[in-house]
Amino acid sequence: SDDWVVLPAPEPRAIIWENVGTPYPQVQTRKRLGQIICFFGVLVWSVPVTGIQWFFSEAGLKSWAPGFLRFLRRHANPLYHIIMGYMPVLALLSLLILLPYILRILAVSFETRKSKTDVAQNVLMRNFFFQFFSLWLTVFSSSLLDSFKQIMHTPACSAFILGISIPKVSLYFTQFVIARIGISLPLLLIRIPAILSLLARTKPEPAYCIMETEITNIAIVFVIGSMYCVIAPVIMPACLIYFGLAFGIYKWLFTHVYETEFDCAGEMWYSVFNGLIIGMMFGMLSVCGIASIYAGASSSQFHTMWGAPLIIILFAIDCNKRLAPMSRVLPYQDAVEIDSAGVDTSSFTDDFYIDPIRKGDALPESKPSLAIPSDTDDFSDEETGEDATDESGTDSGKA
Repeated sequence: SDDWVVLPAPEPRAIIWENVGTPYPQVQTRKRLGQIICFFGVLVWSVPVTGIQWFFSEAGLKSWAPGFLRFLRRHANPLYHIIMGYMPVLALLSLLILLPYILRILAVSFETRKSKTDVAQNVLMRNFFFQFFSLWLTVFSSSLLDSFKQIMHTPACSAFILGISIPKVSLYFTQFVIARIGISLPLLLIRIPAILSLLARTKPEPAYCIMETEITNIAIVFVIGSMYCVIAPVIMPACLIYFGLAFGIYKWLFTHVYETEFDCAGEMWYSVFNGLIIGMMFGMLSVCGIASIYAGASSSQFHTMWGAPLIIILFAIDCNKRLAPMSRVLPYQDAVEIDSAGVDTSSFTDDFYIDPIRKGDALPESKPSLAIPSDTDDFSDEETGEDATDESGTDSGKA
């Protein structure tokens, strides 16, 4: 095909050089297949989620560890109640920890995406939706497909279904946020890989913030808080403690620990914003459901509450249509001022976007440097800016 696809170039450190050579049509086909895999993965996500929660619930433990439960009841009754309350939550958190790594493998190895920014943004949205649907499964206590069919069969009753189901699991999600406070945040400070390197007496690897994981964890707590701020206000102090501690911990990590792996240029915010809007929509729908239960579907309170989801939808449309395009470009006046002030281009070199594997200085010392035969005209001395000579003395462009 003679068609060209022009996209903004990512910075060199954000390029996944192993995937650069994959043809564009093949990448697009793989992306579509990846979306299909994730779609069916969400539909069957109820199997591992409900399975692992049942396995570590009181009913599940009675079936495969009855002696252990009897021992706890007789000799450590307080510990028994703590385990019964937090074991399903911890089991779900363990499953959700593995999810981003699986999605990253799908994006890099199968879909062969070519930039780390694209991978991070894609994994962020997929991870958010998987975790969001995990909350949905817990709310409805059934498979996602059954819940979807129930709402699609009677869409007018969707708010009523949420209003009945969501308050029943408010205690579970309060424990979920508390578990985030007591486990997820301290693990950020402990930094297990650094401890293992210290024990092995090796130099620790640079610490990078895994944006697609950390942002999803924060967004999920925000969604839970927006869903239960009216229905179960007791969850709000737990959310306040979580965000307060998270602010201090992440500020310290970004100041003293985390190094910059690549610059996303703010692209992650658009995915986060859309995810938060979806979470707020479900929160307002649950409030409308509560109004229909206690005030009646024909009451003025119920009809008034539907104004909140409408306002959120209009706000999201305005942000995406008016503000988002403006935030993706540089104002012309700012561009003129930068150009007149002068831009330091000393960091830009002739080999700025050359594959590091093909650079002679990036190759192991035991291997000879790459040389282009003299009869090829793909690279010239004028294009590369410097000459390189192979072992036989033949001149070749730096590759």
